[in-house]
Amino acid sequence: MTDGYQLRANKLSEDIEDKHQLYVDSLHELECFKRLESRETKAIPRRLESLKVEVSGLHAQETQLQDRYARLLQERDRLISLLYPEDKEQAEAQEPQRKRQKISA
Repeated sequence: MTDGYQLRANKLSEDIEDKHQLYVDSLHELECFKRLESRETKAIPRRLESLKVEVSGLHAQETQLQDRYARLLQERDRLISLLYPEDKEQAEAQEPQRKRQKISA
């Protein structure tokens, strides 16, 4: 009969040790996540500033590229009008008709 109690006591002792180890592991993980949260919280302002600088640079670049594109379109139109002056006159004459067609459609 004491063998049964001994087996039961050993099983309960193992369960307690397992639960204690889970508790210790959980405390360790919690501490790691708290440190990670602290670091991430401190890094947020630096990351935001970096992104603002990057967005500002991209916006300036886009503005420059849009301006360049507009100049190139003007240059293209100028060259086309030099090469084909009659096409320009026809296009200008047809423009009111196109507008009327779009309105009626």
